[in-house]
Amino acid sequence: CIVLHCIDCIALHCIILYCIVLYFLFENNVLCYCVLSPCSCAQGHCNFYTMPLMLAMETLNGSVSKLQFEQWESITRSIDPYKAYKSWPHAAGNWAIVALTGEFLRYKLGYRDNITDIVEQLANQYNPTYYTANGQYQDHSGCSGVCNPMPYDHFPRKYLAVMLGYGYNSTNATMYWELNRRAAWVSLLMQSPFGELPTGGRSSQHQWNEAVSCVTYEFWASRLSMQGDKQGAGVFKRAATLSLRSLKRWKRRTGEWFILKNRFSPDQRYGYETYSYYSQYNLLPASMLATAHKYCRDSIVQLQSFAEVGGFLFSPEGFHKVIANADGMYVETELFPDAPPHDSAGLARVHTRGTDPLITLTASAPQQCEGTPAGPGALAPGVMWSVKERIHADVVREFPSYDPSRFRVQNILWASNPNDDQSTLYLLPKGVTGNFTLDFGEVFQLSSLNLTNTHNSHYNDFGTKDFALYASNSSDPTTFQHVLSSRLKPVTGKVSPQVFTFPSLSTRFVQVALLSYYATGAGLNSIAFPGVPAHATQNVTNQTLAAISFGSIQASLLPQATIKQQQAVYRIQYNLTSQSSAVSSILETYNVTGASVVVTSMLVPKSSDVSQVGIRIPVFAFDGIASELLQYVNTPTQYHCPSHLPCLHAFINLQLHAFTR
Repeated sequence: CIVLHCIDCIALHCIILYCIVLYFLFENNVLCYCVLSPCSCAQGHCNFYTMPLMLAMETLNGSVSKLQFEQWESITRSIDPYKAYKSWPHAAGNWAIVALTGEFLRYKLGYRDNITDIVEQLANQYNPTYYTANGQYQDHSGCSGVCNPMPYDHFPRKYLAVMLGYGYNSTNATMYWELNRRAAWVSLLMQSPFGELPTGGRSSQHQWNEAVSCVTYEFWASRLSMQGDKQGAGVFKRAATLSLRSLKRWKRRTGEWFILKNRFSPDQRYGYETYSYYSQYNLLPASMLATAHKYCRDSIVQLQSFAEVGGFLFSPEGFHKVIANADGMYVETELFPDAPPHDSAGLARVHTRGTDPLITLTASAPQQCEGTPAGPGALAPGVMWSVKERIHADVVREFPSYDPSRFRVQNILWASNPNDDQSTLYLLPKGVTGNFTLDFGEVFQLSSLNLTNTHNSHYNDFGTKDFALYASNSSDPTTFQHVLSSRLKPVTGKVSPQVFTFPSLSTRFVQVALLSYYATGAGLNSIAFPGVPAHATQNVTNQTLAAISFGSIQASLLPQATIKQQQAVYRIQYNLTSQSSAVSSILETYNVTGASVVVTSMLVPKSSDVSQVGIRIPVFAFDGIASELLQYVNTPTQYHCPSHLPCLHAFINLQLHAFTR
């Protein structure tokens, strides 16, 4: 709390923070574990300790007794990277750059002899798998290989900037400088006028997003100032101010931060990732601000940032989103959500100067987040269409799943889920076998079965091994006759159906028994019986773009656009490949000005089953204790605030229109 009360006097904060880091690491023998045996840092995150430790050593040299400092130096010299860090010497992703930066600083301060292994490992990072042409960092960790979380673009770039700033000039140094420079300018285009990093992917909405931005902006403001570029330095300085201003909004009365951009009590972990903890995600942004202070030059005259001026539109390579800014009106649209689901497709953010982001639109959420039950709908405004429900089969009986609210047999019927997204899987409880029964509604001639095995997304801990198929023309369990017994192959990565054939038969009911499993439990990705068509029911369901799975969307920003300082007009095309979607494509036209955002959606239905189109808007109210999804509305005029809850009116004219072609 002492540290964070000093957020407005960062020089003192810097010294106190580094002192705490250094004292904790040494006096609690954290690094001794890394010297004598494999590390036992919290959650195995030893990669992240060394850089702040080295900055602390540099800062506190001369401020403690000579004997004390020599003891610290002795331990620091003894750090063994092979024991201290994960995957050394072949680490990849942001963990690698973090550890390499710490080790380079250890070399610069005289605590290791050479940088041969550092140079070799940095060479592993020098490829298009990690860097885009604009210098942005693509980190696929923690997902199914179809995500590039926005925070983990900026996070490793900050560490690389520190390494370069401390004098790294070996192999590829010139190119790393150029990549870091390009990405820094791109970051200015991506910053919202309220100082926030774009939303999207894991770790979004954490306060450290803006703290790490401060490091980049202060670093490049200082560097450009020393090069005589006052205009560039002034723009970066202003961006740093906006990021810091965003952070200040989230200080608690007790001095520390709400670690996410909500004010729920930390013990509720509302919106937290599995790895988000109140302690380390308060210290991390504090450490980042201390690092930013090392590059801070208060003599730089601030100029307006790109975010405040606008007049641009772009889709950053590799990050599946579109960002537009007209006269300070900032709009972010997701082309498809990250996997595992963190976001939803479509309009995700509208920020403007002088208006609190929580009053406008600041982030979206999928209908079903990772590890949680499915909600009533995706938390994002956008187009909706009503459709007569078509099914291939009813589920008559099913063995209770690992989580009945999420992993149901209904999920997998004739499903298309090549990325093995968790939102459409059937998983039995761990260590348990079971079965389910389907009713086609009438008798059909069958001779084959298409089964797609699962590996449970990026967890890779489920999969069916042996299974059996039974058939009957009655739902009576005692009447089912054996048809087929076989074995599914284990799968990883993208999945596809395995085809099983059997002698032709006529049946209405089938039972599938999962008899054994790979890893920890049995499950399936999809099941289909060729020759059984879908039939319409009397049920009407609502579908939305926001609720479409990441694996069922192909979207892009179309090349025709009008871009002016005060207006951006552009179109985004969504092709929906999901068999369950009654719409084949959606064309959204955006008209963004400093005063309004108008989104017009044109839908192309697959059939006459689409009965109507409209707009779905999730409406929330917050009374300081709990948040409640009050209802979804099809048009903005249908909603009225309950008498016991106040309405918040945004200073944004947001219009949504929808029609079919």
